[in-house]
Parts: sequence; C-alpha cells; structure tokens
Amino acid sequence: MNKRDYVGLWFEIYRRNNECADILFEIESNNQKKQVNMPHEKVDGAGALFTLAEHYNWQIKNLAPPAKIHKLKKFNYFLNCIAFLEWTKNRTKNIWPFEFHKASSGSTLTESHTLSITQTETLKAMARNFGVSLNTLLFYTLNKELEQTYKWKKGLRAWWMPVNMRADLGMDINNHSHKANYVSNFILEISPKMNLQQHQQLISQSLKKQKHWATWWWQHLGKYVPEKVVEFFALKKLHNNHYIGAFSNLGEWSCDDSSSNLKFYVPPLLSHPIGAGAVIWNGKLSISLRIYPSFKITPQELQQMMQSWAQRLQL
Repeated sequence: MNKRDYVGLWFEIYRRNNECADILFEIESNNQKKQVNMPHEKVDGAGALFTLAEHYNWQIKNLAPPAKIHKLKKFNYFLNCIAFLEWTKNRTKNIWPFEFHKASSGSTLTESHTLSITQTETLKAMARNFGVSLNTLLFYTLNKELEQTYKWKKGLRAWWMPVNMRADLGMDINNHSHKANYVSNFILEISPKMNLQQHQQLISQSLKKQKHWATWWWQHLGKYVPEKVVEFFALKKLHNNHYIGAFSNLGEWSCDDSSSNLKFYVPPLLSHPIGAGAVIWNGKLSISLRIYPSFKITPQELQQMMQSWAQRLQL
C-alpha cells in the first residue's frame, strides 16, 4: 500500500477547484519535440524527472555539489512553527496594476530561453564573481525585470521558493524510487531597493533559519486533521493571498541521451500567477515563465519579458 502523499493532497484540492496542478516539461530528443504534463499531486519536480527517465530509458544524474544539509533542530522548528502563522495570514492587497480573477478554464501561456553550454558556464562564473549562487542571480534579474515592467518602486512583495527536501530528510537525491512530493518551500519577501547580495543573504538566512522545515510540517497537516480542514486552508490561501509567483530551480542534470534537451515549467496558481523555472540539462541552462490563464499579459508581452530577462543576464 502506497504511503499517503500529504504534500500532494494540497494539489489534489487545487485540481478539484480547477487550478493548474501539473508540472510541465518540454522535451526534445532525436529531433522530436513533445510536451509532457506530470500531476503534482503525485510527484514533485525531481520525482517527475525520475518518471520521465524511466519512460525514455534515460540514465540521469543530479550533478549538484553536496548541499548543506539543514537537519531539523527542534528549537528552531518550534519557533518556526509559531512564526509560520505568518504563512497563513491574508495578503489581500492586490500587488498588480490590474485585477484578474479565478480562471475556470484556459491554458497557461509559456515562454522559455535556452543557453548554450558556453553561455551557461559564463553565467556560472559571473555568479561566482558576484559572490552569489546561480539561482540567486537568475532570481534577482527576473525580479528586476518585473519591477520595471510593473513599475514597482517600493514595498515588499513575496515569492514562494520551493526546496527539495530529499537531502534534509537524509535521502539520496539520485534515488529514483523517491518520486513523491518531497518538496517544501519558504516565503521570500523582497523590495525593489534590495541589491543582488541582499537577495543572496535573505535566501541563505531563510534556509539557515529552517523556514522550509516549518512549511514541511504545515504541508503535512492532513496527517493530523480531516481533509476538509486542509481544504479550508488551501482555498483560503488560494483566494486571499497575493504573491508574485513561485520560483523553482530544478538543478543540474546529466543525461546519457546527448541529443536530448529539456525545459521545465512551474505550475502557476491564482495566488501566485507567475511560475518561473530553471534547469540545467546536459550543460545547457533553460529558464522559463508560465502564466496563470486569466493573468493579463499577451503572448507578445510575455515573449518580450523573457527576452528582457535573458538580456539582463548579459547574454
């Protein structure tokens, strides 16, 4: 009998309420392109990749250097669980210069940009020279693009920042049997006045303070209360909170199919309408944007946003 995926339960609830609950991949192999949707109620990003590898008979490996493991510290966990009430509060103020409403149907707009191996290595070196991670550099430049597009000059705005929990849970990050949702997140509030290094500091501090562990506990609420209670909180957050979006870096992967290329698209929700993704596949970095169906942006505007994001990376 399969163990209940309590993180996936949240996405089951979203799907029942006609929200996007699929992780989207665009795969190119042997000169053929295909889009594949993976149900987030069953797998997280890494789990979806493991599933794809089985389907295509790929041998894949996560090339990320050993991550600093943030093992659970009970005192920090207790403080975070109390502080995590912040996660449940309403953020009812609309942060966008327009109104948009819950979409009952419709497809998500997507755009992506893929770098060459040389460009990817150049960008990694650039991040090292700045004293930040590649992830932070991507995140910072996207924020600068959004601030200019929507004329944000002051105030705090929040992102969801997913975290792969496998290492923190003592699991092998390349064990393909771990396909379920071992993903948590933390909320990152930023302002237009923050520079690149401040973005890095804020992300590092959030991980050090184990904010993702508090979210992990909250996401397992269904283990202790009836599903209706989880649904209440899920829908409350969906309708009463306004985030910029979710920013997820799937990491760096090698694949024995040298002809393959892969792009990763983050599912947007009403509460966070911009899904921003990144993945390095066989040495090539791909960045992507995926937009909530009722969010007011045209395909041409989204294409321009993606081009401008890539230009901010000086590539």
